[in-house]
Amino acid sequence: MVRRIVRLEDTTSEMTIGKDLEGNVIEIPLTLLTHQQVGLAADALAVVYTAPYNILISAAMLKWAAAVYIEAHIEASHVDSVTDIELYDVTAALVRGAASANAGARVRSADILAALVAGNEHTVRITVTTASATAGATTGCRRASLIIVFAVE
Repeated sequence: MVRRIVRLEDTTSEMTIGKDLEGNVIEIPLTLLTHQQVGLAADALAVVYTAPYNILISAAMLKWAAAVYIEAHIEASHVDSVTDIELYDVTAALVRGAASANAGARVRSADILAALVAGNEHTVRITVTTASATAGATTGCRRASLIIVFAVE
């Protein structure tokens, strides 16, 4: 069994988190949403929540990454709406990736590593991308994380 130590800020080839590696992969979740956001309007297309804080995506964070995903638990009062949990690049004013679903679903985005720009500030947004036909319909997010996957030799 291979054991290594990973320090995300390290620029050498030595990495670890101090645990045995399974399949030479380490997944590190970074919290994007510090408090659940529920009861948000889902009856119109809109950005219904933007986090009041930014996260810096640094070059050191991306240097060893093999993949990056957004993972979230989305809920909704009606099944005809769709909600995106977006990683929004504040510096470039672009959505870098999103996890999309409806009620009671834990979802993971496609790999967004190639879309990320080191040195840019990012925030999380909750966006209704398909509005419910029911007036007063709601959506929300219980949790959202950025999953950084490191492959180790």
